Amino acid sequence: MESQKIVIGMQLSSHKDKSKALKIASLARGVTSVVLKEGEVVVEGEGVDSIQLLTSMRKKVSRHASLVSVEEVKKKDPADELFEAMKKSYYYPYYQPPPPPYVYSSMYDPNPSCSIM
Repeated sequence: MESQKIVIGMQLSSHKDKSKALKIASLARGVTSVVLKEGEVVVEGEGVDSIQLLTSMRKKVSRHASLVSVEEVKKKDPADELFEAMKKSYYYPYYQPPPPPYVYSSMYDPNPSCSIM
């Protein structure tokens, strides 16, 4: 089962409402993390029933709670993360071409093939 991210929008005006929302969200089955943002409760976990969580939030915290979004969170493979990191940090060395060939010729030949002299 894939991990999912549930965002519930509600007005949390007092500290008591915030602590109730955190408690209800953290006690739900399958929840791994709960984050409070401005006007939102973000819940992450596997197999979390979003409708049941929303109804319990409406009963105990705020009647005006609404379900903003439910998304699947895909986990990255560690090998893919390593490959991406290597791709970003690979060093491409500067390749200097070899020098052009230089031909040396002289007028004087120490081993003459002609024996006129």
